[in-house]
Amino acid sequence: MNKLSVLLLSVFTLCTGIFSSCNDWEDDIATNPAYKLNFSVDTIAFDTVFTTIGSATKEFMIYNRNNKPLNISSISVANSDHSGFRINVDGRKGQSFSDILILGNDSLFVLVEVTIDPTGEDQPLLIEDQIRFLTNGNTQSIQLAAYGQDVHLIRDGYTFDKDTLLTAEKPYLVYDSIEVATGVTVEIEEGAIFYMHNKAKWIIDGKLLAKGTVGSPVLFRGDRLDYLEKDHLYDRIPGQWEGIYFSPESFENELDHVIIRNTVNGIVCEESTPETRKLTITNSQLTNSDKSVLQAINCHIAVAGTELSNAVEDVVALHGGKYSFIHCTLANYMARKTRANGMYTLYLSNFYKTGEEKAFPLVESTFENCIVDGSFSEELEIDMKDPVAGIYRFDHCTLKSGKQGAELTNIQKGSPSYVSLGNRTNDYYFDFRLTPDEDSGTYYGIGNGDPVPAEKYPLDRYGENRLADGKAPDVGAYVYIPMETD
Repeated sequence: MNKLSVLLLSVFTLCTGIFSSCNDWEDDIATNPAYKLNFSVDTIAFDTVFTTIGSATKEFMIYNRNNKPLNISSISVANSDHSGFRINVDGRKGQSFSDILILGNDSLFVLVEVTIDPTGEDQPLLIEDQIRFLTNGNTQSIQLAAYGQDVHLIRDGYTFDKDTLLTAEKPYLVYDSIEVATGVTVEIEEGAIFYMHNKAKWIIDGKLLAKGTVGSPVLFRGDRLDYLEKDHLYDRIPGQWEGIYFSPESFENELDHVIIRNTVNGIVCEESTPETRKLTITNSQLTNSDKSVLQAINCHIAVAGTELSNAVEDVVALHGGKYSFIHCTLANYMARKTRANGMYTLYLSNFYKTGEEKAFPLVESTFENCIVDGSFSEELEIDMKDPVAGIYRFDHCTLKSGKQGAELTNIQKGSPSYVSLGNRTNDYYFDFRLTPDEDSGTYYGIGNGDPVPAEKYPLDRYGENRLADGKAPDVGAYVYIPMETD
């Protein structure tokens, strides 16, 4: 037999073996109804999903825990035309699939997404469906659920060019930027929520009046409602949207009972003049920023009853101007990202440098009944350069600082104890309400305030009365409420 004949015979023998094996393998597929599938979950649930906007992707596993292969006759989303759920089975997209082979003791990935049509409702509406699996005459299912939320969608950049009231009946989903034109006032109703997409920001050339309440604050946050990782919400992560920028010609802005979080820059008040008040912030929370939560250059700003917390850079950076802080908690225990070296919870200066250094007199900067605290050993920096003057005063404050001087009166040096400082076990959740430090027996911040400033702002942002017990008020943004374990 020649070499070519031997080669052809070998190929024929190999192919015959392969097809024989394939046929044997197909014959080995289990058809007994006792052979069923197993799943890694029984329900796939999405949190709030904005209508017309696709959801994040979730996944689960199909397991064949039998020794023999199984043929899944069909996999389908039961009501996909109406629910908007769709699946990807082992790399293939669709709403239904037929004859999916899963080998013995093997598994398949299934990915799930949903896009919900507008519901016509102001409140979230529950959308339910199921994925059905037919194997050997058995029908099994995975339940699907999502809350669809209609939104006001703002995209491609939008400018308010006339006075406008933004109501709270349904949330706003903001792509790109929102600008308030010069001479225009935008008012925001209590309870309004703004979900800000990546790189979105507010630019205020005119005036912004956001007036929330204790029970219905105005909220600005990122638009990611899912989890970065198990038990870790995106809502705890800074840097998701740019922030709110007040331009040089914008004045008399007011934020009351407002929450601003997940920003790159928080609030930025651009170079202006201290002769007219630019911004008043009361009973609010500015937290969780990639840079600062509040930065101002030569502005006039008043802040009271407000928490300013957790930033990669200085939490509050004030360069020249005129400022008043009463009953505020300034604290930096940034957990998700590493704090930048050489930064502080509070930075005061009489200059600003972006390339060329410019001098701005610190006309006045007062801190009364405030906390300045954080994870570094020194959290207060006062950076004054001659010959420009700088006037500042701290009175009845609790400071984590070694600073001394006549400008610091009735100062308690130390770091208070709080209800919760974020860590992975509580999803980086922070609660800067005061608690006693039982180990040291020191009640930092509790009962150490001056009643006179407290009379101007008797209620904290939760509505608790600072003067209710007739004793000296607590410093910081929050009234200490004894717990049962205290």
